[in-house]
Amino acid sequence: MRVSQLDAHLLDQELFALLATNIDSALSLFKSSDALSNTSKTLLRAIIWKLGIWDHGTTYGASMQQLRYFNLTTTKKIVLGLVSVFGPLVSEAVQSELSPRLQRIVSKVEAVYEFATLLNFISFISGSRYDSLLHRLLGVQLKSTSLLYRAVSFEFLNRQLIWSQFTEFLLVFIPLLNLPRLKQRIQKYFPQKQFESLAFLDRRKCAICYNDGVQDCDIVVPYEAECGDLYCYGCIVPQIAICEGEGWECLKCGAVVKSAKLYDEKVRTPAKIELLSSSESGEIDEASEDEDEEDENDGIKVVNQEEEEEEEDDDDDDDDDDDDDDESD
Repeated sequence: MRVSQLDAHLLDQELFALLATNIDSALSLFKSSDALSNTSKTLLRAIIWKLGIWDHGTTYGASMQQLRYFNLTTTKKIVLGLVSVFGPLVSEAVQSELSPRLQRIVSKVEAVYEFATLLNFISFISGSRYDSLLHRLLGVQLKSTSLLYRAVSFEFLNRQLIWSQFTEFLLVFIPLLNLPRLKQRIQKYFPQKQFESLAFLDRRKCAICYNDGVQDCDIVVPYEAECGDLYCYGCIVPQIAICEGEGWECLKCGAVVKSAKLYDEKVRTPAKIELLSSSESGEIDEASEDEDEEDENDGIKVVNQEEEEEEEDDDDDDDDDDDDDDESD
């Protein structure tokens, strides 16, 4: 019983704190949010008191614990409302606006009140009927509305235990499932869309990337399917693996693809290689012809230089002979 009463007070405090936090976050966008926050909290306490104690003779926390106030008259309801609604507001105003001397007096009164509250709580734990000092002064008691309040309900505990075990089972079981493969098998039992070929795409464009809405669908690490179409390695390999040997339908030609291999451009495009080889051989022939012409020109230049040197030597010999003749004469 005492545990239920304490839990009822804690539930009331948590409810007010939850609502006050949401109100403060909503009012934080306005100017002078502090004044609005104090006013809104006072109004919130008044609404909770009106809908709880005034209308039903209990609070929300007490009703959840199947408790109700007894010996509660209209006057006592009003006193409880005044203390619960305006008590925190008056306490804040007194602490901030009084002179230092009066504040010391008020602090002493609060110390006495706290000490009296502690004694009341000790007596309540020891077996007293009043859970707070205010309830003791008013003679108001929280009592159970059901004769079975001592019976412990395991319904919530059982739900939590079942849900916890179920989540642990899912954490172990779900990784063992091939969800994409399971989805593919389930889709077979539903009407399929008409096949739309993507053959209009360029050979260097990945149809899977295009189908997924990728803007730049140029193939990265090209892999060639059995049908001859090219796809990205990261696109076609998972698709084939999901099918588990049954084959994947090519998006370009509609053929069933069961395997793919790395695309080697040099091997798969012999025409280009022949063209390249012929063009390269032509360039080599042209280069050799140019070299031959340059060699011939160099040879001709060397012969001409040798002839000129011989002619110069002959002229020098003739000049020497003429000088010898002159000396003899």
